[in-house]
Amino acid sequence: MEEYDDLSAGPAEDGTLDLSHNTRTIFPPELCQFSTTLLHLDFKNNSLTQVPECIACLALLQSLDVSLNQIEYIDKGIGQCIRLRSLNVSRNRLESLPNELSNCILLEKIVADQNRLTALPETLIDLIAISTIDVRDNQLTS
Repeated sequence: MEEYDDLSAGPAEDGTLDLSHNTRTIFPPELCQFSTTLLHLDFKNNSLTQVPECIACLALLQSLDVSLNQIEYIDKGIGQCIRLRSLNVSRNRLESLPNELSNCILLEKIVADQNRLTALPETLIDLIAISTIDVRDNQLTS
């Protein structure tokens, strides 16, 4: 199991936790202990292969950056992050995005360029606050 010494301090005063530019392979379930204080999670440039179900415990999360990983799967629990405004999943290995993203009604920006997406969830049409969906350099067919 990986050690997360930098988790012990928790998020900064502004609610930001920077776990970027490391070699982490798992999304630490210990993040749930910050469910009432974590607003911005920067997890870019690691070796994650998934965003697991435990993401659901971060209901106050406003921004999530997991770009530059090896993510193939995002659990439907992301739909529990109802305050999420910005999601960056660019430069991963995603073939799909979960339908449950439509539960994140405050979502304004999705950056999912340079993945393996073949389609987008039709439920994204329900995101009334969305202003940007960047899906350049994918395998979209329609």
